[in-house]
Amino acid sequence: MKIYRLKPEDRRGITAYGSEGAEITPILRSTTDCHVAQLKLSAGGSVGLHPAVGEQVFLVLEGEGWVEG
Repeated sequence: MKIYRLKPEDRRGITAYGSEGAEITPILRSTTDCHVAQLKLSAGGSVGLHPAVGEQVFLVLEGEGWVEG
C-alpha cells in the first residue's frame, strides 16, 4: 500500500475552456497512459467543454454535479 499526501503547492487552477472555480492536483502519472488526479470544484464551479485525451472516471466524494459529453 502506498499513502499519497496531496500537497497544496502541487495544486493549480484550471482556467482553460472557460473553466471557473476548478483546481487540479496530480496524484499519479504513469507511462501507460493512466493518470490519477484530484479535481476540486468550488460551489458553482465548472470545467469547460474540452476534448478528452482518453477514457475518464469520476468519483464524487462530496456534493453533487453532472457531466456532459
